Amino acid sequence: METSIGIKFLTFQNSKPMKNLTNKLLIPVVLPVIILGCGGEEQTTENQPDAHEHVHHTISLTEAQVGAAGITLGAIEKKEVFEKVKANGYFDAPPQNKAQVSTYYAGYVKKTTLLIGDSVKKGQVVAMLENPGYIRLQQNFMEVNGQLAYLKAEYERKKILKSENIAAEKSLLQAEADYKSALATHTGLKKELQMMGFNINHILEGKYKPYLALHAPISGTVTAVNMVIGKYVSPNEVLLEIIDTDHLHVELNIFEKDVLKIKQGQIIHLRIPSVDDEIYEGYVYLVGKAFDEEKRTINVHGHVNDERHVFIPGTYVEAEILIKSVEINALPERAVVSTAGKAYIFTAVDEKNGDRRYQRIAVETGLRSDGWIEVKPADESDVAGNVVIDGAYLLSSGLEEKSHDH
Repeated sequence: METSIGIKFLTFQNSKPMKNLTNKLLIPVVLPVIILGCGGEEQTTENQPDAHEHVHHTISLTEAQVGAAGITLGAIEKKEVFEKVKANGYFDAPPQNKAQVSTYYAGYVKKTTLLIGDSVKKGQVVAMLENPGYIRLQQNFMEVNGQLAYLKAEYERKKILKSENIAAEKSLLQAEADYKSALATHTGLKKELQMMGFNINHILEGKYKPYLALHAPISGTVTAVNMVIGKYVSPNEVLLEIIDTDHLHVELNIFEKDVLKIKQGQIIHLRIPSVDDEIYEGYVYLVGKAFDEEKRTINVHGHVNDERHVFIPGTYVEAEILIKSVEINALPERAVVSTAGKAYIFTAVDEKNGDRRYQRIAVETGLRSDGWIEVKPADESDVAGNVVIDGAYLLSSGLEEKSHDH
């Protein structure tokens, strides 16, 4: 049997307010407190599976209370959403966009002005080294260069004499060996000086340089500086690290259960939680083949479409990979409320004695996308009427408050 329904008006100060409903329905002088229908309004439908609780609760509101609560109605809609795989990872640069600067020859740092974060252009001087050995190397080249001209002439002369049977075979072979040995040394020193950045024409003019200039091999941003003025640096010691941040990508870790869902070309939505909530779009470029036994993951390499944004290498990112589109029965997320770990919606039932009645129905939830959530009622006929879109949380709070009073 249906119990009677009454409306009690209490002052805000002295009432026992419904925790959330009353905070929302602030009326200057008096606050309407909803007295719920219960007892006879509570039914349990038999022969329902355990996973589908099918308990109906109703709550009655006056027209004024409905307006104060901001209740609006709608219907379950068909929505096309994407199944998503969540992942996390970090920004990184490909090997061709990373560079380390070192020296072929030891020396003392004479000059550097770069700091971490500075931008450099390819070919720009990033440091100057000095060492007396640089001058000796240039001197050795000039000495060999001078000898080479003489030895070449001597070799040519011995060939002529041998052809006229004036010079011995042994003398010709010795001249040839001396010339070719000097030529090899000359070629080696020349290449060595060129690799160090010295101008060979300047050396041939006697303009020796005591300094060695180090140049940036790529354009990019300085990410590490391992030198100060006066420091002695050894060959192959890394002095600077440069990364070209114009073409950063993301490295994502995909768990074993989702590996077979990931395909090349799938859209990726990225978010940098430490910075803002903006969503950046990219796509799956490569799916790794190596499996990490410890983490039970594979690596997925993704490219970001918005290259105008300056991302920082190593920055942590959260990602969602869009797998496939599916059609679901959905409601706005605000229409679904959770109580004791279970999900519910409210539907407008009818009017009784001038009051509007709303019924709470248990539902299962599924996919979520862009503010929509999949709902699966235990009985489709229960939601044939209008569904409460706005105000469901207030109705739920009122219902819970009344159940506690009982």
